[in-house]
Amino acid sequence: MKKLFVFIFAILLSLNALAQLEVKPGSFKEVEGFVNVNPDENYQLDDNDLPFAVIKVRTENINEKERKRLSFSGNMGTFIMLEYKDGEVWVYLTARYADYLKISHPDFSSTEFTLPYDLKAKHGYEMTLVNKKDEPKASVKEIYNFLIVSADQSDATIYIDNEFAGVKEAYKSFKAGEKHSWRIECDLYHAENGEAVIPDKDGENVTINKALRPAFGYLNVTSSPESDAFVFIDGKNVGKTPYKSNRLASGEHRVRVMKEMFSAVEKTFTVTDGNTIQASMSMSANFVTVTITTDSESDIYVDNEMKGNGRWNGRLGDGAHSLEARKASHKTSIKNVQLALGTNESIVIPNPEPIYGTVEVVSNPIGANIIIDGKNYGTTPRVLTNVLVGTRELRLEKSGCVSVTKTITLDDKNKLTINEKLSTGREIAISTDKSGDKIYVDGNYVGVSPLNATMSFGEHSVKAVRDGKETTIKISVAQTGGDTSVQLTFSTGAINGVFSVSSRKKVQFSKGNLQYQASTKTWRFAEHQWDMIGDANENISSNYSGWIDLFGWGTGNNPTKSSESSSDYSSFTDWGNNTISNGVGKSWFTLTEDEWVYVFDTRSTSSGIRYAKTTVNGINGVILLPDSWSSSNYSLSNTNKTDASFSSNNISMTDWTNKFEANGAVFLPAAGFRYGAGVGHVGSRGYYWSATYGDSDLADGVLFDGGFLYADIWSIREGGRSVRLVCSAEN
Repeated sequence: MKKLFVFIFAILLSLNALAQLEVKPGSFKEVEGFVNVNPDENYQLDDNDLPFAVIKVRTENINEKERKRLSFSGNMGTFIMLEYKDGEVWVYLTARYADYLKISHPDFSSTEFTLPYDLKAKHGYEMTLVNKKDEPKASVKEIYNFLIVSADQSDATIYIDNEFAGVKEAYKSFKAGEKHSWRIECDLYHAENGEAVIPDKDGENVTINKALRPAFGYLNVTSSPESDAFVFIDGKNVGKTPYKSNRLASGEHRVRVMKEMFSAVEKTFTVTDGNTIQASMSMSANFVTVTITTDSESDIYVDNEMKGNGRWNGRLGDGAHSLEARKASHKTSIKNVQLALGTNESIVIPNPEPIYGTVEVVSNPIGANIIIDGKNYGTTPRVLTNVLVGTRELRLEKSGCVSVTKTITLDDKNKLTINEKLSTGREIAISTDKSGDKIYVDGNYVGVSPLNATMSFGEHSVKAVRDGKETTIKISVAQTGGDTSVQLTFSTGAINGVFSVSSRKKVQFSKGNLQYQASTKTWRFAEHQWDMIGDANENISSNYSGWIDLFGWGTGNNPTKSSESSSDYSSFTDWGNNTISNGVGKSWFTLTEDEWVYVFDTRSTSSGIRYAKTTVNGINGVILLPDSWSSSNYSLSNTNKTDASFSSNNISMTDWTNKFEANGAVFLPAAGFRYGAGVGHVGSRGYYWSATYGDSDLADGVLFDGGFLYADIWSIREGGRSVRLVCSAEN
């Protein structure tokens, strides 16, 4: 019986003396200058070619034989290599994924040590492993410490023991010696998890700080042979090429690019952690490049859509197309074509044939000049068979008689008869400060300034109409004596709308783009805001003979300079320094780049609308709305949008005059550009200079077309661009 007692006591004593493995509190630290220099490649990189860190594990109460039986393991993804040294074990482990280290011995207990922070690749650390023996302990008070878990992402969710604990940072107290799990999750980042043992030293917390590893990347989408193609990622329209995506979850994504006249292309790309993947998309052309010409005054229509005037270059899909040349009072000329891919076509549409009407003109007395739409057709009485059908302006003039002006309408089936009695009167000379102003007497249109008009003897109303504005005076015509001339004055220059160009500065725009005639050395503002000149093949009018409106940068005192060398444009002379015939009385100047940007992108307006892409009187361009613009004036679409098309708004001349210009709106026509003697993009792009110098070759300006708008883009200084001047709203 005594032997049995001794045996049982020995077993109990042996159990009480079992060895306990423990990492000595506070012993883990980074060792300065201790780096992984092991020459063996197996101790440098793990099987995934990720670099190791090394921990020097010192031991206490563990002999050499026991030390070599120690085993080490970590969390998933962590590779471990061991190297035994005197009194130490060097543990090589994957730096990127290591969260904890489990140390075991077949004769001892095992222990798990949570690494207090992320390891650095190739850096060295040390800690002390102690072999302790359990001994009877005196009763002690219970100790509680905190498990603190935090992440570097503000929207990371934290779980402790699989229960939600907080966002970005969480903490919870536990009894010393307990083991608890933690987990961090965050969209577009890899999840992190591990376990921690609560220290038994009072006030010693466990802190887990994690820099989350990205589980996202980026796509850089480009298209060839042309950019500006629509980009779809996983079926969602995200922008146009070239396009840099926002964060995309790592993995496969479908990319599709589409552009008019090109075949759509779709590919799948794999996004990897933290990387930008180049998604290059090659599109095949589905168009034929065509050049269409016809009578210079005819409008060209393709498949019932207007394309240009007289001549048009562009792209058309393969297959059948209907081409038309349309001209007022003419029979439309039609040509049907069949286009095939891989060819360029030059097509001529026959000129539209004129349609004539017949008009018989009689007057009393006879011998009056017959003037129709400004062309003299002889004297009364006469039957005319060569007048184009449609609405015409007929004027009868005879010395000593009051001229008669009336509107007539001709068709090609019925003869029109006109019989007018001319009253006698006195000839009065009428002029204004600008030739070409429309003159009305008693409400009838009698011609343009300067002119001679015969007026009957009673009082008359004389009116000068310019750019939709008018001035009226009353005159009396006596049989003898009195004035035989009338001079009308008209205020010229600025549109009445006020525009902020900075927080303290306000301006008014000129009534049209700047124009110059070299033969007379005359500057003027265009008669209408939509006026543009172009060249012989792109929208030029005979009314603009000798006038230019595309100038090299800063050529205010040398407007005809057309050198193609940027060094010849190294200094800026403002065009506003010149005397402008219809802008006298104002001090004009060019906006700077910052002022253009303020007008388009920054200023506040009553309506919230700063600009809109539009077509005015058939001309493409951009409307600028004044600070005081009211949305009730006119309903506009796609406002303040750089990528809007010109077709977003289609405004008639009447609406422009009465609803826009009357309320201070500004229209910048897409007047194209010039380089040397060549002119391009007339009607499809607008280029406007600023007064701001770029670098040795460039200056800043505004550029827009039917798909984009930049208020601060650089252009080559030798290129011809439009000029729109402003004056201070204070003077």
